[in-house]
Amino acid sequence: MSDNIVAALERNALKFGDRLAVTYPAGNLTLTWEELYQKSGSLAQYFREQGIKKGDSVALLIPNRPSFVIALFAIFRLGARAVPINVRLTPAEINYILANSDAVALLCDPDLQETGHRAAEGLGLRLVETVDNLEQVYSGCQSTDCEYPINTQEAAEILYTSGTTGKPKGVVLSHGAIYAVDPCSPMKWKSVLPAAC
Repeated sequence: MSDNIVAALERNALKFGDRLAVTYPAGNLTLTWEELYQKSGSLAQYFREQGIKKGDSVALLIPNRPSFVIALFAIFRLGARAVPINVRLTPAEINYILANSDAVALLCDPDLQETGHRAAEGLGLRLVETVDNLEQVYSGCQSTDCEYPINTQEAAEILYTSGTTGKPKGVVLSHGAIYAVDPCSPMKWKSVLPAAC
């Protein structure tokens, strides 16, 4: 297995499947490594069925919740690029990021559905979906090995600057850069999401 975040997820699911991967105190929700692996695989398969492919940009308008972590890993597993968007931005600001990143899809929190739809107007996105539909996706789509080989130099994420002195600029992070932050952490990584998000 190569050293990237997708390989680390698979490794953790195999070695530590029943251990906690995500804890969300506000929603009294936890996910084991196996659950995170299966749910992200089902979502990756769903994205694939919607025509999203390796190299596409998929925007996330989701606060710090388990659905964000699942979606992020699903995008990584598909070989697509995640574009996390600050949930406090206006529809016009979000529209700029969607257009600038060449996003083909937007996944948004139910509380941000109206903002997401307004932001996506005129862009012709293939998919504008809310995460409240994901439980149906998890049970309706089988988690398959739809992953593509991941080169550590390939783009994994596009993070946008705040744009305080002009328009926000996209900063591209490769799979290798994300993994290199702490190559040991995926083996013991436990995501604890703050309750006040």
